[in-house]
Amino acid sequence: MQKFRRVFEGIAKAGQSTDLNDFYTELFITERVSGEVNKEHEVRLIETASRKPAKKETPIKCEDIFKPLPGQDQPSRTIMTTGVAGIGKTILTHKFTLDWAEGKANQDIDFTLPFTFRELNLLKEKEFSLVELLHHFFIQTKGIRRYDLFQVVFILDGLDECRLPLDFQNNPIWTDVTKSTSVDVLLTNLIRGDLLPSARIWITTRPAAANQIPSECVCMVTEVRGFTDPQKDEYFRKRFREKTLAIKIISHIKTSRSLHIIQFAEGSKQKWMIKEEEEEFVPEEGEEFLSEEGEEQVKEGEEQAKEGEEQVKEGEEQVKEGEEQAKEGEEQVKEGEEQVKEGEKQAKEGEEQVKEGEEQVKEGEEQVKEGEEQVKEVEERAKEGEEQAKEGEEQVKEGEEQVKEGEEQVKEGEEQAKEGEERAKEGEEQVKEGEEQAKEGEEQVKEGEEQVKEVEERAKEGEEQAKEGEERVKEGEEQVKEVEERAKEGEEWAKEGEEQVKEVEERAKEGEEWAEEGEEKEGEQDNAFSSQMK
Repeated sequence: MQKFRRVFEGIAKAGQSTDLNDFYTELFITERVSGEVNKEHEVRLIETASRKPAKKETPIKCEDIFKPLPGQDQPSRTIMTTGVAGIGKTILTHKFTLDWAEGKANQDIDFTLPFTFRELNLLKEKEFSLVELLHHFFIQTKGIRRYDLFQVVFILDGLDECRLPLDFQNNPIWTDVTKSTSVDVLLTNLIRGDLLPSARIWITTRPAAANQIPSECVCMVTEVRGFTDPQKDEYFRKRFREKTLAIKIISHIKTSRSLHIIQFAEGSKQKWMIKEEEEEFVPEEGEEFLSEEGEEQVKEGEEQAKEGEEQVKEGEEQVKEGEEQAKEGEEQVKEGEEQVKEGEKQAKEGEEQVKEGEEQVKEGEEQVKEGEEQVKEVEERAKEGEEQAKEGEEQVKEGEEQVKEGEEQVKEGEEQAKEGEERAKEGEEQVKEGEEQAKEGEEQVKEGEEQVKEVEERAKEGEEQAKEGEERVKEGEEQVKEVEERAKEGEEWAKEGEEQVKEVEERAKEGEEWAEEGEEKEGEQDNAFSSQMK
């Protein structure tokens, strides 16, 4: 933005720039019908322009250059603005760009991209894609490839300084913004509308160079006429802040016809010296004001200009020879640049692959870390499960030992029951022998038999419960095998086994008590028999 805000006005000294907004005055711009190129000297063109009536023509403001004129439905895509040297064409493009950048006008535009043909001439022998060319001049656009998604304005300033062929007839059609070609092909296709047709183009030029662009490629031609009389007064009031001084300058200019014509142009190279003591205006040393008599000097200057043009042609021929030699060197440079580009491409591809590999490595490392954390969690849970399994196994072992003890007690009860049965049998024999003598003993024997039967039934129940305990123990052992997944269930089964073992023990104890009662009753019967026998 600073490039367009600070400008050098007239014959400025090095480092002495002026803020464009401080002195800019609206120029008189109007639509011009394109036709034959006017080759008349530019001083004469200024005089002709100053005499044209401005009332019948519609003036166009700087910020409205792309807006449709009255009677037009759509804005123009490609606009050419002509004007003599120093009339203010470049300042006009700077003002348009500055107002857009400062948010004052044309905010529907996304990108304003100003170029000068003087800069583009330096890239004559190089190749770019349109995207690469924009990146070359505007590094802020790096990363953007789809310019068709935006409203873009290209400003091409100074067509009269163009040294490119601009071969609209023979240049190939080019539509790919990412494919490289010469700058000349890019420009002709951009102006023609084959390349990035959604973009708007603004070209500025002196009148003599306007025919370098085919008329069918230009939608509208405008002409910068310079200042109207009121605009001249406004300019000098801005240029000279002291009101009295500005009034004197304006009055002095109006007294000289030729000077009045020259000052019609905003960018004129006329420079003033003011002698304050004498309160009069004198030209800078080596310069004279143009007057009616000075027109002859203008003619002499034109002849000298022609001689200068011939010398320029000779210089151009020498330049061409130098350019041919430069081309040979540039071709060699191109080959080297192509090799460098290939190396850079390969390096970029390698860098991209390295980046991708590094990203994959990072992702892998993150996944490994996550996996390690998950493994740690699984190991911790496995350890907890193993500890719980060990506890369950210990509890099962304790239950098995208790079951074994219960089984031993059951076996002892069974043996005692067997002994009781044998004694009961003996008692029955003795009862039979002494039926007649001991009816009471028979009744007691019957009671003892009933008690023995109860003991046997309880013993059987104890055996069945023992078997159930064994089956549950087996189930507990199977559950122990699955303890890593169902440790909690094993603990519950173990608890149930313990409760069942306790029940078995209690029932075994009850069996023992029943057996003891049977023995006591048998003993009483034996005593009764012995007393009866006596």
